[in-house]
Amino acid sequence: MSDNTVSAYLADISKLFQFLKDEQIHPFDVTLDKLETFSANLRDLGIQPRSQARILSGIRSFYHYLILEDYLQADPSELLESPQIGLHLPEILTLEEIDTLIESIDLSTNEGQRNRTILETLYSCGLRVSELCNLKLSDLYLEEGFIKVEGKGRKQRLIPISPRAIRELQLYFLDRNQISIKKDYEDKNLVFVIVLNGAFIFASDLLRQFSFPCETYFIKVSSYQGMQSTNQVQISGLPSKVLEGKDVVIIEDIVDSGLTMQKLLEYLQQEKVASLEVCTLFFKPENFKENYNIKYIGKAIENDFIVGYGLDFNDKGRNLADVYQRKNQ
Repeated sequence: MSDNTVSAYLADISKLFQFLKDEQIHPFDVTLDKLETFSANLRDLGIQPRSQARILSGIRSFYHYLILEDYLQADPSELLESPQIGLHLPEILTLEEIDTLIESIDLSTNEGQRNRTILETLYSCGLRVSELCNLKLSDLYLEEGFIKVEGKGRKQRLIPISPRAIRELQLYFLDRNQISIKKDYEDKNLVFVIVLNGAFIFASDLLRQFSFPCETYFIKVSSYQGMQSTNQVQISGLPSKVLEGKDVVIIEDIVDSGLTMQKLLEYLQQEKVASLEVCTLFFKPENFKENYNIKYIGKAIENDFIVGYGLDFNDKGRNLADVYQRKNQ
């Protein structure tokens, strides 16, 4: 029970104690009639029915405790009735008002995409603000189309999430990475090396967020055949000596065992770059076998084969707008 709840119950019981003191009645000697008189006094004081019901509920709990602890043999509050609370439909925003609210967010600010994602997720899933604040990356099952939420009483529930909210979350992951990259490289000679073919959509969304000058090169790296890594890495497509003395960020769609990226890092280090970092949309920590650091990670995932948003299976599925887990056949 939270501290606020305990404080509220104590305040409610103190109202009863003050009433009984004025009536010169000990709490153990109270009768149902006196409790009903106390309830009527609450009404006369202008306390709203919902608040009256909460106060009387606390009093019932108090006397129930006295019974359990053998301070009393009979419960005087057993037949104490709460006031009728009228039911009414909550006031809600219309679809047009929701769209206007979301579209009013300025995406050019650092907080824009974050704020838009917050509103979309709250509206799509019907979350409390506290539930949204407690969400972790491990609670997001975007490929399956639901999220896991822990509500009051630490009760967990699974909630569907709309494709629109999923898209905003994906854009936020990109935006979070690019904000960090901006801070690290805004005064440097930045070059992006985009790994083909899988990273082209991710890179396209990511690079459009940068307003300062930067260079872009594409490189062809391959180690997969079907759903399995061949452990043989082929690299091609980068002009010689274009990276010398520059700060380089590799953009990759997914880092699995890390072997492919390790070979690529070794390859690019031979170009005498000033600095070299990795930015990947997805990362499989359970499979990762190398020792280098990945500075910018969009989302860590389990050891599943995924397709969509540039990722493929035998060159198919790259065009899918969302990311899907492919089941073994």
